[in-house]
Amino acid sequence: MRAAKRQPTMNQTTSTVTKPKAETRAALATARFDRRDALWLMLLAALAVGVLGKDISKGGLRSIDSPVHAMDGVLIHDWVAAGPSAWTDPMGFAVEQYAHYPSLSIGSHYPPGFAIVEAAFFGVFGISAVSARMSVVFMGVLGVVGAYLFMRSLSGRAVSALAGIALLVMPGITQWGQQTMLEVPTLTIMIWAAVALTHYVKKPSAARLTLVLAMTLLGLCFKQNAVFLIGAVTATIGVCAWRGDARWRHVIVPAALCIAVPLGIWLSLSDALTKLVDGNDGAGAEWSLRAFTQCARYIPGEVSLWLLAAAVVGFAISWRRSVVFATFLAVWLFGCYAMVSVAEFKFARFFCLGLFPFAIWAALGCGLVLDRLPSRWRTVVVALGVVVMSKVAFDRPIPYFPDHGPTVITHRDKIEGHAVLFSGLRDGDFVFAVRQHIPWRKAVVIRASKLLYTCLAHPMFDLKANVSDYAEIDAAILPLGLTHLFIERENRVAVSTDTLLRDYLAQSQSYSRVDSMRLAEEPEPNYRNVTMDVYESTSPPVRTVEYLDVPVPRANRTVRVNLGGWSG
Repeated sequence: MRAAKRQPTMNQTTSTVTKPKAETRAALATARFDRRDALWLMLLAALAVGVLGKDISKGGLRSIDSPVHAMDGVLIHDWVAAGPSAWTDPMGFAVEQYAHYPSLSIGSHYPPGFAIVEAAFFGVFGISAVSARMSVVFMGVLGVVGAYLFMRSLSGRAVSALAGIALLVMPGITQWGQQTMLEVPTLTIMIWAAVALTHYVKKPSAARLTLVLAMTLLGLCFKQNAVFLIGAVTATIGVCAWRGDARWRHVIVPAALCIAVPLGIWLSLSDALTKLVDGNDGAGAEWSLRAFTQCARYIPGEVSLWLLAAAVVGFAISWRRSVVFATFLAVWLFGCYAMVSVAEFKFARFFCLGLFPFAIWAALGCGLVLDRLPSRWRTVVVALGVVVMSKVAFDRPIPYFPDHGPTVITHRDKIEGHAVLFSGLRDGDFVFAVRQHIPWRKAVVIRASKLLYTCLAHPMFDLKANVSDYAEIDAAILPLGLTHLFIERENRVAVSTDTLLRDYLAQSQSYSRVDSMRLAEEPEPNYRNVTMDVYESTSPPVRTVEYLDVPVPRANRTVRVNLGGWSG
C-alpha cells in the first residue's frame, strides 16, 4: 500500500517562505562580527575623519549653497533654544528669523533632516562653519561604516574594508563630504537603509520590512533626490518573493510607496510638470538624447577611472554572488541615473547619490585579486591599500572660499544694532557670519540680491532686475536709512546689478568708502582678488520707511522686515 503523502506542518510551511534559499543563505553566511571587524571600522572611521575633515577650520563655508544649508540648521537650533513660546508657532518664528537673517530654504525647498543634524552640532559646539562641516564629517563616517557593514553581508572583512574605503576616496564623495552640502548626509541614510535591507533578506519579517521602509523614507527627509531608492527596495523585495525567500504580501506596501511618493514629490514642486515636459532653456530639455547621455560623462570624474574599471568587473561577478543584492545595486544605479537625467539642473554633484553601487562593485572586483594572494598576506595588503587610497583622497585640492567672519568681527560696531546692506555673490555666507559673531537678532541684514534684483531659481536663470540706473538705486536704498554697506569687489561671477551698485557708490555723494579688506589668502580662483569694501553714510541717514517687504519667490510670499527690529 502506498504511503499517504505527508502534509507539511504550519511551522514547515512558514519555514519554506521565510528562510532564504541556499544561494542567498550562502551569500549572507559570513563570520560573526567580532573584534577584528571593530578594528577595521575604527581604522576606516579614523581615515574618514582625516580625509573629510581636512582643513576643517580653513576659509568660509564652501560652495554657494553651503550657507543656505547652514542657516537651515541655525533656524532649527534657534527655534529649539527660543523655548515653548516659539515651539507653538514654528512658521511665525521662521518668518521673524528670515527678517533678520535672509538665507533659509528649509520647508519651501529642502526637507529638515540634515538641518536637525546640524542643529545638534551647533548646540554642542556653537554656531560656526567648523561645526557645520563637522556634521557632514560625522555623516560621512557613518556612510563609510555602513558600506563596510553592507559588504560584510556578502564577503569577508578585507573586501568589506575595500568597500568602505572605495566609497570614501571617490572624488565625488571626497569633494562633497568636505563641504556643508546635502549629498553625503543623504547618501549615508540611503546606505543604512541598504544595511537594514541585508537584515531583511537574511530573515524576512514584517518588522524588518518596516525598518527598511522607514530608513528609505528617512532619506527623503534629507533630500528629495533619494526618492529613487524606493524603486530599488521594491525591486529587491520583489525578487526575494519571486525566489520564494519572502512573502508576496511584503511587496504591496513598497510597491504602493514606489508610486505614491514620487508622484507626491513631483506634484508638490513648483511648476514641476511644466518643467519636466517642456524643459528649461538654461538646462536643456529633459527628454532630449543629450539629457540622457550627459550624465554618463560625469561617471569617470565622480568615481575615478581605476575604481570604475574594478567596478565593471565587480558588477559582472555580483550576479553570481547574490542575485538579490545585484538587483538592488543595479536598480539603485539605474534609478539615480534616470533621476539626474530628467532633473531640471543636471549638476555632477547630483550623481553623488549613485556612487554607492560603484563602491560595492569595485570592492568585489578587487576581491578577485585578493583571492590569489596567500591568506596571511591579505590583511596586510588591504591595510596598506586602504591607507594609500586615503592619502590620495587627502591630497586632492579643496576649493577654499573666503570667510566673511573677519569682516564682521572688525566692523562689529557698524553691524550690531543696525540694518546693513550686503552685495556679493555669496551673500548667504555674510548672513551666516553675522549670526555667528553678532548676538542673536541684534542686527538686520539686507541682501542686495533681494533688494536690487530677484532671482527665482539661480543667478543664471530667471533674473529680474529691480533697478536699471543710479536714480532707481537712490530710490531703493536711501529711504532705508542705512548707515553702512558691505560690497564685494572684483568678484568675477557677480551679476550686472551688483556691478551697477559698485559704479553708483564710486560716484555717490551719500556714501564714502571707509575700509577695504582682502577676503582670503588662498581662495577659490573666482575669489582670488576679491575685496570687501565698507561704505559709510556721509551724513546722518534719514529713514523714511520703517519696513521693507522682501520677496521670497520660492515660497510665493513676501516677508516684512522691521528696519529697527534688531533687538530680538
